Amino acid sequence: MLGIDLALPSHLEILQEYHSDSVSVFRLQDTSIPGCIDLWKIERHHERLSFWICAINLSQLRVDLSERRIVDPLVYVQARHSALAQTLATQIQTQTQYLASHYWISGFVSEYSGTDAKGRHFKSRRIHGVHLLAGDFQGIAGVYAGDKYIRRYNRQIIDQLANDRFRELKYHMTWRAAVSSIDWAPWLEGLCQSYDGGIDPTHRLQVLKAKTLRRGKGNA
Repeated sequence: MLGIDLALPSHLEILQEYHSDSVSVFRLQDTSIPGCIDLWKIERHHERLSFWICAINLSQLRVDLSERRIVDPLVYVQARHSALAQTLATQIQTQTQYLASHYWISGFVSEYSGTDAKGRHFKSRRIHGVHLLAGDFQGIAGVYAGDKYIRRYNRQIIDQLANDRFRELKYHMTWRAAVSSIDWAPWLEGLCQSYDGGIDPTHRLQVLKAKTLRRGKGNA
């Protein structure tokens, strides 16, 4: 579902980029990811590490998959046959209990070097620390809100992380460890409830579906 590589294959385009001595930030467009409406990547140069955020609009995801004659997003992910795909599939299953307009996905890409069986040196990349969250990023406006809120929140998050302006950094030795410790659900809900650019001060990001609530009462 996700294959982020700045070697710029034909399906990947850089929309914006910002650089400093320690970090590079990219806003990307990847047409190979169904439903993707926002994609960001931060490169931390000295840690040889990248952090990415991808937003998937679930309505657009269904449209994109229908063109491939696929009805269930879970079936599409499971068919990818990769460790990343299996991680995403597991997390999608745990998130189906929530009413949602989007998937918000984040993760890391680490670079590493090695030597193969013939003694040849190589460099590769590994995707890890993937986190998928299903939530209502539209509020009462529904489809009329489109993707404006989740795009706004992604830009705010990327700005704070790239400029080391987040509280978790005070409690960890590395940027990677600090970002890994973030509890994304309350952070994103806080942005949704913000009086400055949020959806509504009382908005809940993750609300259980009605049938989930009824099943819970029945098991009590």
